[in-house]
Amino acid sequence: MTKTIELLEQVVTIRENILAEDHPDRLASQYALAVAYQANGQVTKAVELVEQVIAMMENKLGKDHADRLFTPPPLAGAYQTNEQVKTAVGRFETGGDEDSDSLSDLAEASSLQSLSLLVSDSSSASIADKYTSQATEHLAAVLSEDPALTSMYDAATTKFSRGKFFEIHNQLLKEFFKDLRSETQNSVQLATVCGLCNQDRRHAITLLIQKKYEPPNVNKQRTMSIRRGQKPNRRQLLNDYLRERTPVLWNELLTTLDEGLKQIYGLIDEEASPNSSDDSNIGPSDQDNREKYPYLEPFGILITKGHAFARFKTSFGYLLQPPTNLSEALKSRELRVVQRFLTKNFESAATSDFTWLRELDEAGYSVREIAELLLEDISDSPWIHFTPQVHTKSPVRINFHVPGCAHQINLNTKPSVLHSEQFPSCSPPLYSDVRRLVEELCGIGGVAPFSRDVSTWHGSVTFEEQSSVSVITYATDSAVTRQSRNDLLVRISNVLANFLYATSAVQHTGLCCDSFTFLLRKQNCLELRRVEFCHALTMSSIINLALQDNDTETVVQQCAQKAEYILRELGMPISNMTPNADLHYCALAAQFLCSAFLSYVQAHVGSIDPFFLDKPQRKMVLLGSQLVPEDFAINAELVELTCLAEMTQQPVLAFYLVATSREWGLESGTSRYDVLTNAENCLDTWGPGYFVYDKAPSSNIYAVAIGSGFVFLVDSKTSRFHWAKGQLSESASWTPFEMHTIMRIGTGVSINEKCCLDEYIYRKSSFSALEPLGTHENLWETQERQAGLQGGQYLIGTYSQTWQKVPGTTLKQRALQQPNWRLIHFLEQSWGLQVSFCTSVARRVSLRELVTDLLPVFVNPLEQGTWAKLVNGHKIIQAFTQGNLFDWLRTLSPLLQRYVLTLVRTILEQLQHTGLDRGKTALVIAWPQEGDIGRGLKIPCKAETYWAQVIADAEDCATFAYVTSRCLETNHIRCQGNLRAWQNASKMLVTEMSPSGFEGQSLTTTNAAITTAPVNTTTATPTTQWELEDQKTYYIKKLDSLLRVKVERPCSASNDVTHLVVAVSSIPQGLWKRLLLRGEEKSNHRIRERQAIGDRAELVIVRTSLTRAQRS
Repeated sequence: MTKTIELLEQVVTIRENILAEDHPDRLASQYALAVAYQANGQVTKAVELVEQVIAMMENKLGKDHADRLFTPPPLAGAYQTNEQVKTAVGRFETGGDEDSDSLSDLAEASSLQSLSLLVSDSSSASIADKYTSQATEHLAAVLSEDPALTSMYDAATTKFSRGKFFEIHNQLLKEFFKDLRSETQNSVQLATVCGLCNQDRRHAITLLIQKKYEPPNVNKQRTMSIRRGQKPNRRQLLNDYLRERTPVLWNELLTTLDEGLKQIYGLIDEEASPNSSDDSNIGPSDQDNREKYPYLEPFGILITKGHAFARFKTSFGYLLQPPTNLSEALKSRELRVVQRFLTKNFESAATSDFTWLRELDEAGYSVREIAELLLEDISDSPWIHFTPQVHTKSPVRINFHVPGCAHQINLNTKPSVLHSEQFPSCSPPLYSDVRRLVEELCGIGGVAPFSRDVSTWHGSVTFEEQSSVSVITYATDSAVTRQSRNDLLVRISNVLANFLYATSAVQHTGLCCDSFTFLLRKQNCLELRRVEFCHALTMSSIINLALQDNDTETVVQQCAQKAEYILRELGMPISNMTPNADLHYCALAAQFLCSAFLSYVQAHVGSIDPFFLDKPQRKMVLLGSQLVPEDFAINAELVELTCLAEMTQQPVLAFYLVATSREWGLESGTSRYDVLTNAENCLDTWGPGYFVYDKAPSSNIYAVAIGSGFVFLVDSKTSRFHWAKGQLSESASWTPFEMHTIMRIGTGVSINEKCCLDEYIYRKSSFSALEPLGTHENLWETQERQAGLQGGQYLIGTYSQTWQKVPGTTLKQRALQQPNWRLIHFLEQSWGLQVSFCTSVARRVSLRELVTDLLPVFVNPLEQGTWAKLVNGHKIIQAFTQGNLFDWLRTLSPLLQRYVLTLVRTILEQLQHTGLDRGKTALVIAWPQEGDIGRGLKIPCKAETYWAQVIADAEDCATFAYVTSRCLETNHIRCQGNLRAWQNASKMLVTEMSPSGFEGQSLTTTNAAITTAPVNTTTATPTTQWELEDQKTYYIKKLDSLLRVKVERPCSASNDVTHLVVAVSSIPQGLWKRLLLRGEEKSNHRIRERQAIGDRAELVIVRTSLTRAQRS
């Protein structure tokens, strides 16, 4: 060893004198000397010298350069000997570079323990390194002999330069080993993959493959062709001499060092050996490899049979023949291929069907995030994977009722106009927030994609008919074993626990009692039935006991009996339980509970459309624990209603039992269904609403008011009821009925099959009465309404919660369905819209200010005496301008209370059709005047007024618009003076924006009082500490569209406020959920108008665009 060190020191000295400090030959000799120092025990010298070499290589080549061939891992041993343990670990893990694929990324403790045993001493470390070296040769042979890769390597070595091939293949191997780690089957394989992932091993594999496929003497030919055009000089001649002597020096070094050192560093020698270009030095063939390393056979199978190897070949193939368009890149289903294509060809890719990619680019999404989004849509659809949120879990409450719910009917208590309970200090939770929570916990029949590891899910789902039909099962194995039954118990237990968390959360928000309803499909009608939470709670307790008790079968039988009770609500006849059916019924009950409660949360209206699916479900098939339909199953499918269809506006989800051993599906003789229910369940499902009943004490009612209409009796003999849209009128002539009557709500018309009519003859005789179709009267229709019930025939009693569950219902619709007294709380929100006639500037104001402006206009001329009494005696204008309205209302008599509340409702209902119209083509603005309250203006929603898309009605936005005589000015728009004229356009909106989603919840801080002064943006300030990011793109979600707004923040010297420039998003509707969920989990890109006092918000101007003159 001493002789070797002396020889190497001579070489190093010579090269330090004649070569630059970063010359590869000089670095090679220094590195060899460091190795010799370490072997001889001169650790300090080895550490200093190798650190110097590594630093020089990194400075010149970079940490990931393909030509950085010399390996620093031996330095780890030197560090360890020198008691620098942490540094040694870092060097061992990363191979001296900054590879992210280090051992520290591994999470399996058993694997780490195995690795620690492998390197616990010098001898075992040598064994581990020897194994990895042999695996290096084996893998090179496997790759080079693979039929598919053979042609690729031939093409690659011809197409790419030597350095480029090294770079490409090294990166492919790095990605390959990263994928391969998840496919390893034991700790030895994992340790081998981690060793191969080291940069030095990747280079060695690449070198072996390149030697086999690179044309002979290509390096020598390249060198000679370069040198023919150069004149030799003394330095060049000396360098050539040293290169010729390098193999001799290495051979003398290897002769002196021990055999273990030869095995470790033999690969470094191969490139410098005299016979490096000889094909005889190529790695062993597959046959030789099998004979030499038989213990590597399982590792070879691991390499070639998994998905990682397939992805490796796919990526390699696309590198040789890159895709010509984005569609071709997406067919590869490989993130690296798509990302590489988008990086090089983004401009050409963002065309045609993918123009919306520019929006994501402008919104700050990286190329990798865009590629992931595209591939997720292809690979995961219809699933959208999500990260579960942390929920505050509280126990479900039994025998619990929300105050004033439909289950607590008492007609003997005389209702008052104003209720005495305390009103909430903030708005009730948004429908979307509550529904999101239930969707996450209940999933599709209890199954949700909360992880990419499907084995952790609570079941499996198969999608059919373009992903609009889902088939759910909890089956774990086709064979019934003790383990499979235990696994099934765990799944059912988890599903029931999530269901109970969901119900308790909805209870906590005051939105349900201790039960829920579902629609049971019968032969010719739907029955609205009720299920109590206590049954699910008992089932969950029994299953948890079964998981802890040795006598599992007895406990499972008890659980199955409780499941039978739930399933009997579906009409399931369970007299003799079939073998092994106990857990099937438990699983079926759990699936039904989750599906039915999710349907209840949306009032059973519309398809099941959770946030984690990009396709709505029109039908669900619940198989329990069956893999295929054998025993009882449950279907849930959309069906049409009769008269209630006008109220729901969509089909409803109905459940029905399928005895799969005899039939699949349920034939029905009708396409539309009546609903069989009592008033209590009807209000609980589609409320809020109220009963109309007589002043005289009685248990009879005249009608049930729900959904802007009334359910009333039309045939007492058959208990047939009808729902019709309309308003409460004193002239209504309704037949009273017992409030607990089972009502069949359907059409009030029957068909007389005996009547014969010749359609042609009678149509000809009615020709003069026929008129063209497709026309309609003006949208503005005057609603003549008496401002209050003047001690008439009926009383009303309000019941059910204040939450409207029907999906697609806007905030405006929900508010107007509330009883009059609840509208007072709604007035505090800023959903009014003033549009200045002078400047056409629009601004948000509170509804309280809107009502204050319009109260005198809407007073009935026949009630001037009552109005004068309110103005002069009770100061109504001052009360609406400031102060607590409820305190003021309580000072009035019941008659005046009713008058004021009815007047408020009249104003809001008259303006309910203002704002952006349903076609999203015009901004409708009321301009009521005394004696003419039914007319207004329509501004085309285009050009300058395109910003009006932002105020479209949605579940978190409402607009009541009216023309004001106030002159609203901004920094950009001033008073028109005597030249003012209506331009039929509005250039901008002044409003406040808040973060959407979970960032936008109300805080304890309070906003400044809403001003009634003209707009002055030079002094306006944000209400709380929250700001929009300059030049960032945000999204505003509406019911059926996604708006894109870009922030333009003024310079610090300006006294202007932030501008939002509006544009329509072209992102396909199927990608909305996926995109918005990504934004929620990473960085919030969604905003909305301020919802309530206390929300974080910033004052902004919303516009479409500004001219250059306006900008200056």
